[in-house]
Amino acid sequence: MIILHPSPAAITTNAAGTSGLHWRMPIVEKYGEVHFTGTEDQIGYIADIICQMRHFSAATNLGGAMETVEFMKFLSTANLLVTVNSMPMHAAMALNIPCVAIIGGTPASITVSDQCKKIAWVEDPALKDWDANTATYGSPKINEITVEQVMEKVDGIYHHTGA
Repeated sequence: MIILHPSPAAITTNAAGTSGLHWRMPIVEKYGEVHFTGTEDQIGYIADIICQMRHFSAATNLGGAMETVEFMKFLSTANLLVTVNSMPMHAAMALNIPCVAIIGGTPASITVSDQCKKIAWVEDPALKDWDANTATYGSPKINEITVEQVMEKVDGIYHHTGA
């Protein structure tokens, strides 16, 4: 089972530079059923994503459906989580759940544990200029992360972990 925890802030593009394909990645086509999770205020956002998916019947909108304890139990049954740098990402690391994270704001070298071997990430290219002394970097470029980059990490972690 794959869980996608989307964020309107993490908008990625495809190789042609078309944005909006970000959370409609070809995961369903490759791996089957997916479950979208999120906060109650993301229910409509998730519904819009699912409606635009080619195989939308294989996607479930669980936005706002679970409290934290329920979510943790649900997450513990996942084969893979795809998310932004968020509570679910940190929970997946703690539970040793395979995870692909879209990192923005703070470098993966700070947000991702060296001990977790089941996480892969794609990082905002602007973070290469991150200054640890001021915790700042240039203009965010998380929207330059492509669907193809994320899917490469999904394929890698999915096959590497036997998820």
